[in-house]
Amino acid sequence: MKRDIVLSLSLASVFCLLAESPAGDFTSYFECPFASETMPEGMKVVDNDGCQLHFTMVQNGFSDYDSWICLRERGTENYYAASASRFKTAKGEDPLPAQDWMITPPVWIRGGEVTLSWRSMSVNEQRKTPSTYEIRVSATGDTPDAFAGEPLMTVTDEELNKWQAHTLDLSAYEGQRVRIAFVNVSLDSEILAIDDINVSGLKGLSEILVTPGEYHVGSELFKIGGTITAYSQQPVNTLSVDCEVDGRTLHAEYSGLNLGYHESFDFVLPEEIKAKYGETVDFTVSATVNGLPYDAMDRSTMVLSFVPKRGVVVEEATGMWCGYCPKGIVAMETLEKKYPDTFIGLAVHVDDAMAIDEYKTFSFPDGAPTAWVDRSIYCPTPMYPITENGVKTYTTLMGGLESVFLEVLNKQALAEISLEVAVKARSIEIDASTRYPIDIDNADYRMAFAVTEDNVWKDGYYQANNMAGAVEVIGGFENRPAMIVSDLKFNHVVRAIYDGVDGIEGSVPAEIKAGEVYSGSYSFGLPRNILNVRNIKVVGMIIDRSTGKILNATSVKPSTSGSGLMETMGADCGLSVSLDGGFIKIDSALSENIEVALYDVSGVCVARTNGTGSVEINTSSLSGVYILSASSLSGETVLKKLVI
Repeated sequence: MKRDIVLSLSLASVFCLLAESPAGDFTSYFECPFASETMPEGMKVVDNDGCQLHFTMVQNGFSDYDSWICLRERGTENYYAASASRFKTAKGEDPLPAQDWMITPPVWIRGGEVTLSWRSMSVNEQRKTPSTYEIRVSATGDTPDAFAGEPLMTVTDEELNKWQAHTLDLSAYEGQRVRIAFVNVSLDSEILAIDDINVSGLKGLSEILVTPGEYHVGSELFKIGGTITAYSQQPVNTLSVDCEVDGRTLHAEYSGLNLGYHESFDFVLPEEIKAKYGETVDFTVSATVNGLPYDAMDRSTMVLSFVPKRGVVVEEATGMWCGYCPKGIVAMETLEKKYPDTFIGLAVHVDDAMAIDEYKTFSFPDGAPTAWVDRSIYCPTPMYPITENGVKTYTTLMGGLESVFLEVLNKQALAEISLEVAVKARSIEIDASTRYPIDIDNADYRMAFAVTEDNVWKDGYYQANNMAGAVEVIGGFENRPAMIVSDLKFNHVVRAIYDGVDGIEGSVPAEIKAGEVYSGSYSFGLPRNILNVRNIKVVGMIIDRSTGKILNATSVKPSTSGSGLMETMGADCGLSVSLDGGFIKIDSALSENIEVALYDVSGVCVARTNGTGSVEINTSSLSGVYILSASSLSGETVLKKLVI
């Protein structure tokens, strides 16, 4: 089953998983969630029947002689372990039973009241024969002959295509390290599914948590240590700890602890470990408690000077002409609602009135609606149809945009960017700073700044909608017409990106020291395609040019308090403005091209035009206070407050 956190199946997970019951005295010795299409590390599979699979099994994702693989459950985000039991047979021959083994790594049953739990299902499309399998336990080896004797349990799930929950008491194995085998022995069935394997029980004598974890934040010097907590009526008196790191062995002995039930002791190994920022230190800790050896714990720790704040950029290809793009619209709105602090959306319009030149060479291999997430993972399908509580709907999970977003979000960012942005007259002023938690030599990084606008709509805009009349629920688009010409706002619309999609050359130094701040100030012309400056955001990105990936990003709403849209400016230079008989007239002394826009006091553009030498705006339907912005090719600009 897919979980938010995938737990390792190494011996380390047996050592200190902390999934506790409310009493706090139980823990998971072993968990196997089957989180992807890859069989988890440590799980061993054996084909002991040697039979070639029926073509229908191959159609379901198996290769000819597969024993166990991981498959995704249809219509869900869930993965499970699958074993096929329908084989090729010659005419007149009886089918043979399966003999396919799936064996766990060693599980230390370190306490009592031990339960093995799992769920299983007979996945059958044609056959009516349910799957049958055995549960076997070995304390001696990981090959089928090590599991001699009768199985602990034989299971046949009579109800087809429905998950069944099972448990088995393993308390008899307390104090031992055992392997557990799931053996498919089905005869002429189809697919056996196993999921959510868990072995849990009392914590036993004690629990040990080793520090640091995945990251050490702070100094380039640190010490390895941990905490031991007693969970038995037997006192913890002695602790011996060894740590293999950097080719040396660190050792510490503690005696006379006399730790009673739920009492803890913090230990620190004597020698410091030195590592540069960005360096990963691998080490192995072994412990002996009251003379009882515990399983070794393998750790990897990266040294960081600080933990960067995370922002994830989703660049989504879309278009008014694209009938399937409502899926992308709904996906982007879903992510913004669910992840407002980390989701940064850029709706990249293609071949429509909102498209911009800077993205013309940017590749979306499958057209629209598709997306890149931090330019590291491509998402060809933003949403998938599912049935939920009997209702057909669409999900951004199941490999959709949210699945990809979460995969990227869970990766540690190794860069951070912050912005202060103001709109002044016809420019965007940006003060940007970046910092990095690691040392980097020969960095090929650049900053890029994108301007996006929300609530975009004007006459002539539309949205093709192939979801019209769909039986699935998809954000209300199923109830909208096939051509939407009103009552719709486009969000995340990219208006500009500076200096292009690759960023600004020289904006980040090549030699980077961990924790240092690198700053720069930038000024760009306010994009002329903006309809309402109050609805814009500026997205700052750090791009690794060597990989093309976005390392981190942030999004800010600019200050407009000093904007020329709300001020009366100085001399008109070569441009003159006059009000006459229901028209605003703008003249250029040089008879050159003039760009003119008229804004209301909330920043909404109510009229826009251009012309050579002289242009007019009809004001017969307008009343109130407005701001006029006019500019010429020679760079002359006038901003006037007008009362109409």
